[in-house]
Amino acid sequence: MAHRRRYHSDSVRRSGWDYRQSAWYFITICTDRRLPYFGEVRNGIMGLSPTGCVALRYWENIAELNERAVLDAFIVMPNHIHGLLGLVPKPNVNDSQEVGSLESNDPTSKTNGSTTSESTNRETSAHMSRISPDAGSVSAIVRSYKTAVTKRVRGTLRTDFGWQSRFHDHIVRTRQAFDNIRQYIQSNPARWLQDQFHPSKAES
Repeated sequence: MAHRRRYHSDSVRRSGWDYRQSAWYFITICTDRRLPYFGEVRNGIMGLSPTGCVALRYWENIAELNERAVLDAFIVMPNHIHGLLGLVPKPNVNDSQEVGSLESNDPTSKTNGSTTSESTNRETSAHMSRISPDAGSVSAIVRSYKTAVTKRVRGTLRTDFGWQSRFHDHIVRTRQAFDNIRQYIQSNPARWLQDQFHPSKAES
């Protein structure tokens, strides 16, 4: 399955789109020079390195640290990660709405697992709003994730670790697209040799 992705830096966005808007976003983040920091694929199964485990754990923490964030399919590959990241309009919403507007967690069929208190979430959101003009946006969430992983990995595992400065995002507009992307993410290890991010492929 081929997906058209838009490639953004933290300061260049899709024209006319508010990245704090409620929607599902298909996120791809590559390592610096696409080096395989996160492990390797053997027989269609991804084996995580210690650095890969950090990338996985910190992604899972996103929903605990961002009251509007919900997560679905996610995979750590040798030199990149793929994830479905959703932004909801408020922490507690009705499960019966459509995926297109992301008025609910319905496409995930699960809660975000957050154990953070509502008051703590409010305090964190207020603090982030003061220090960052795009607090709560996709860009801010991805930037915080990359920073946290980098700090943890460089502090204890690999001082040479780094990400590419930019990331791929795709706004998911329909339930069919959501299901297709979910399948794409889940089947990524099985198709690793054909993946556009495989070391054998030229830089796009």
